[in-house]
Formats: sequence, C-alpha cells, structure tokens
Amino acid sequence: MGKATMDDPRSAYSRLLKERLAEIAAREKGHQRLGYFRLLSAAAAAVVLWLAIQHSLTILWILAPVAAFIFLIVIHERLLKRLDRRRRAAAFFEKGLARLDGNWAGHGAAGDQYADPEHPYAADLDLFGKNSLFELLCTARTHVGEETLARWLKSPGDPALVRERQAAVAELRSNLKLREDLAVVAEEARTGVDPVSLAAWGESPGPGGAPLNTKSNRMVVAALSLLGAFAAAALVCTFLYQAGLLPVAPATASLLRDFLLLALVVNGAYLYRKRNEFAAVVGSVDAAADQLRLITEVLVRLEQESFQTPLLARLRGSLDAEGEPPSRRLARLKRIVEYIDSRDNVAVKLAEIFILWTPHWALKVEEWRSHSGPAVRRWLTAVGEIEALCSLASHSFEHPDDPFPEMRDAGPGGAFLEAEGAGHPLIPEAEAVRNDIRIGDGLQLLVVSGSNMSGKSTFLRTVGTNAVLAQAGATVRARKMALTPLSIGASSARSPRAARIAAP
Repeated sequence: MGKATMDDPRSAYSRLLKERLAEIAAREKGHQRLGYFRLLSAAAAAVVLWLAIQHSLTILWILAPVAAFIFLIVIHERLLKRLDRRRRAAAFFEKGLARLDGNWAGHGAAGDQYADPEHPYAADLDLFGKNSLFELLCTARTHVGEETLARWLKSPGDPALVRERQAAVAELRSNLKLREDLAVVAEEARTGVDPVSLAAWGESPGPGGAPLNTKSNRMVVAALSLLGAFAAAALVCTFLYQAGLLPVAPATASLLRDFLLLALVVNGAYLYRKRNEFAAVVGSVDAAADQLRLITEVLVRLEQESFQTPLLARLRGSLDAEGEPPSRRLARLKRIVEYIDSRDNVAVKLAEIFILWTPHWALKVEEWRSHSGPAVRRWLTAVGEIEALCSLASHSFEHPDDPFPEMRDAGPGGAFLEAEGAGHPLIPEAEAVRNDIRIGDGLQLLVVSGSNMSGKSTFLRTVGTNAVLAQAGATVRARKMALTPLSIGASSARSPRAARIAAP
C-alpha cells in the first residue's frame, strides 16, 4: 500500500473491504452456477443410463456426464477455497474498522491463557482478557504469533532490541497486503499447530533418543534391499520353473528356492527387530508433516518478501536452511510422506519384505530431519515474531498520530520517563484525558493524590500501559515520550494506587 493509505486507515480498510465483498458476491454466484451444472450433469448421467437400459444408447456415453461431474467437483472445491479466503480477508478489514470505531472488545483474541496472577503488572494493567491491551493489539492468527506478542508485553526488551522492533513496525505499517495475506493463510494453522511439539520433533535425535539415520543402518537397508531384489527375481524364476517355462537343472531350481528362503528369513528378521523404531519414525512424521502443511503457506508467503530493516531481514534469512527456502524443504518432506502413505497399497504390502519400503522411507525422514529439522524452530520463531510485529504495525497504522517513543540507554542518572499528552490506549481517543509526566533527573518519587473517582488510577495505568507498549516496540498514546529501561510493578494484583516504575 502507498503512503496515502497510512494517513487514512479508515478509507483504506473501507475500500479494500468493499473490494473483497464484491469478490465474495461474484464467487457466490459462481458457486450457485456450478451447483446447477453439477445437478445438470447428474441428470444427464441418469438419462444416459435410462437410454442404455432401453437399448437406445450404448452405456459408454455415460462417461461424458460422469467426467463432467468430476471436473465440476474439482472446480467447485477450488472456488469454495477461494471464497473462504475472501471471507477471511473481509473479516480482517471488518475487525480493523471495528477497532477504529471502538467496537473491538469481546471480538478478538483475549489471551486469557497468557495471564499470570504472579506477574508484577499484567493483571493491574489489563494486559489480558476481554477489553485488554492484548485483545486490542493482537491480529496474529497462529498460536506462536500470539505467544510471541504476549511475551513481549510481559517481558520488556532492551533499548537496542526495541529500536529494531520500531524500525520493523515502521516498515510493516505500510505493507497492508502482507498483513492481509498472513491473516488469510495463517488461519488454517491456528488450531492445528503445536509449536512446542513441532519444534521438539524437528530437533529429536531419533526414536529412543538414538540416531536412526546412521551410515551402518543405511548400508544395511541398502544391502537387504539388494538381497530382496535378487530374492524377488528368484521367486519369479521359481514360478517360471514350476510352470515349465524356465529350462534349468533341478539343482539350480533348488538353489533358487534356498536363496529365496534365506532372503525372506534375513529380511523378515530385520524388519521384525527394527519394527518399533521404524513405526515410531513414520508415526511421528505423519503428525509433524500435517502441522508443517498448515504453516507451509505462511512460510511461502514470507519467503516472497524482501525486507529492508535489520530485524525483518534477519527473520527472513532465518527461514532458509542450507541455502534453500522452506518451500523446497517442505515439498521434499511432502513427497516422502506420500511414499510412506503408499504402504497401505496391497502391492506395496506384499513387496515390503523384498524392497524394505518402510525402512527406506523412514531413513529418508530421518535424513530430512537431520538437515531441516533444526530449521523448524527457526521457522516457528520467525513466523511468531513477524506476526507479533504485524500486530504492532496494524495498531500503528490505525493510530497514525501515536509516535514511537525515544528509547534511551540506561545511564548513571537512573530511571527516566517523560511523556507529553499521555492518554490511555484502551480509552477512545476522543474521551481520553491526557496528562504530562516526568520522572528522573533527580525526581525519583511521584505522589498522585486526589479525591475518589478523580482519575488517579487511570493516570497511573496510562503511564504503566504506555511504558509496556514502549518497551515492546509499539507506538504509544502520547504526543511524545522518552524513557530508559524500566521495571513496572504494583503492590497488589488490582491496586494501581501503589504502582511503581523504577530502573531494572
């Protein structure tokens, strides 16, 4: 998106929402037309069948409407997928407009699972729950993105890291297309990806904690596969001999049978002894590959971006493994899993003892994991951080008057915080009462007093919440703000009257 859309988020959201709704309407009409065509092709098949029964037409004519029906099913599925994605895109812009209108509370991710009653300020500053700072900020669709944003809100970053995040947010703020695409493609990974187990699978050394993809195992499987190939040839020769089609001496035929028996015993014994190890490998890859499939489109979308700021460039670079982008690595794993799934084929089951199909592809899985497995954690980390940065970028885009604070390194003078025109980010801008504050340069204690319901608690929460935003890398609700690294706390979970801001 251009700079003009940055200056007018409402116009940008409204225009793009109108475009997506028009696309949805057009695709819904196509959905209806395809439904009618499918019904028509089914009716045509019934007519052809009736005519064939009446001997008026050959039954082969039924292939035409059946082929048309199958073709329409494929086209219909693709259209429904595109329709679903346009609906997700429309929802993304509708939620953006709701945030601009102040109607966002209760409609987003509340983040209750990240609330910690022992945290020094999470409960006091309404970081999580309905109408919380997390719900206002979070546009992430994956669990790892939500977890990253929650961690940033609970754990302040050092000034150098915060400045890097600010630069990344500034770059992403104008990239509305990327934020829309991530909201669309990451939705499928929302409930189906467990980042902890997936990263652990990628880094696992093998079943039982021992590497399976060793040189000795590869050599044994290769040798036994070759033995099995010769055994299969011996089996064919034995059948031909029994049928009188292979003129060999009885001694030779006996030798072939003995060789066949020996190969079956050796291969069968190996398969039986290693059955648990191979079963563990092929069993674990099914679940892991399914989770990786869900985030494949997210990774592919990110690998298409060319970022300029150092933090985003590092995150993009971390996606590559040994110089290859995630799309190639994941495509390779997909092919391996497809070959493993072919074990259900009757022919493959019968040939298993000859070709050692399962051990061969189990070793391919372990080979993939040894080269690409460590990258899985990097992929998840990059997805989480970019989604968290996109959440902060959306907030900045929707509040163009909110500036980035000046993050200063800790100095000999101790903690410092200065804000001009600070308002609470959870209160609509038109209703927020703004105040100035300055702590530091000799002033180490600020006593806030006043009558009940005069705004003391809101003022302290305003300062604390903006400090949280500042140290997470976000823009703040103030005309300007500067601060050093701060430690934020309160005397009790819901007692902002005794809020405390100090140097770490």
